[in-house]
Amino acid sequence: MKGFTLPELAITLVIVSIIAAASSPTIRYNLDKARVVSATNNILGLIQLARSTSLSHRQVYLCDALNNCNAFNKTNTLQLSHPSHAEDGTISFDVLRELTLPTHTYVQWRRFRGDALIFHNDGRAHFQNGHFLICGQSSARKIVMNWAGRPRVETVPINGCS
Repeated sequence: MKGFTLPELAITLVIVSIIAAASSPTIRYNLDKARVVSATNNILGLIQLARSTSLSHRQVYLCDALNNCNAFNKTNTLQLSHPSHAEDGTISFDVLRELTLPTHTYVQWRRFRGDALIFHNDGRAHFQNGHFLICGQSSARKIVMNWAGRPRVETVPINGCS
């Protein structure tokens, strides 16, 4: 007779369970890091699209889609919008593109002033130094914007996401 005995199978299952349990935090960390990197790359793409779109449209806003460009809080959805000015002085926004971040990932726009990143028709930002802070559960990155609207990416400690 060939085959495995019940104790041999039980020992094998215990060993596999121990290895899986030991590697679970590492897998979770790597998945979260990949989500944050993916979100960072998607936001960089949206920033580049905003700069290039602003050359053909007069102004383009990159803002919090959940607040329709009226405030910028922690969000998982960004929108690229073109402002439309009504005769009564109100501003409405025509959505050009929307970006939803991966699960358990959010972004904040930290800046000196303003509730959106604004690009003018020459492709430059509206004198808004600031950064997008992209946070996951165990990793974070930052997209730093200079006043001209050029981004650069930095890695930041997760405690910067409080």
